[in-house]
Amino acid sequence: MKRLCVVQKEIDKCEGLLTPTTTTLFEKINTDATKYVAKYNGAGKYQVASTWQDQYVVNLNDQSCSCRFWEITGFLCRHAVCAIWDKIENSENAPHVDEWVHPCYRLSTWKAMYFNKIDPLNERTMWPKSDFPFTLLPPKHKTQVGRPKKKRRRDVDEPNSQAGRLSRKYLAVTCSKCHKKRHNSRTCKGQGGSSEVRGG
Repeated sequence: MKRLCVVQKEIDKCEGLLTPTTTTLFEKINTDATKYVAKYNGAGKYQVASTWQDQYVVNLNDQSCSCRFWEITGFLCRHAVCAIWDKIENSENAPHVDEWVHPCYRLSTWKAMYFNKIDPLNERTMWPKSDFPFTLLPPKHKTQVGRPKKKRRRDVDEPNSQAGRLSRKYLAVTCSKCHKKRHNSRTCKGQGGSSEVRGG
């Protein structure tokens, strides 16, 4: 409710055909369009070029431009604006540049979106009671197939440690006989000490 009131105050301050954000963006495009020159072919198409050797084709009948900006966004590109200016200069009934923009950018569409308001609510004790005898129950529990897991599933970035104990995955084994690493007493072959010579 508060958001609708705040937006409605902003809408009441606005004037013109387009929304304030669209008008700000359109000013930048109009500035860039002054650097282009349009040439009419006589069939609703324009060849728009600039001093930077970039050249595009604008079709006002299909409302399209070869840069694809007009078709994708519904917003006029700098090439289309230049072509429309040329059409306005050479035609008496040509619509204004703002009228070529998609209706979603217009102020009238913004007003229509915020026209409906949310009704206030009374306290919960004043709500009407429903006559439908229905109680919403939770879904029935279904036991999954297989042995249930006792350990919870850990996240990918969670360390694999239990109760503060470190894992023995990368620890080297130490032999209790020769005190060397990488083997135990069962596989010890006397790597650490000198072998004793027993006489026969």
